Amino acid sequence: MRNYSEGPISDVVNGGPDLWIFGKEIKGKEVYIKITLGQPNNPTICISFHFSNFPMYYPFK
Repeated sequence: MRNYSEGPISDVVNGGPDLWIFGKEIKGKEVYIKITLGQPNNPTICISFHFSNFPMYYPFK
């Protein structure tokens, strides 16, 4: 939970399941990770994975 940043967020672009945002510091750089749980009985999908463009907020840290 400590890497959680935002979500659930409605996927208005694709009309799919809700999106969740996480962040992780790797080698001193913050990485932005956006996932969706996907459709029932299918795996989680990584929508976006890149260095963060802005400082992220972690409500549970």
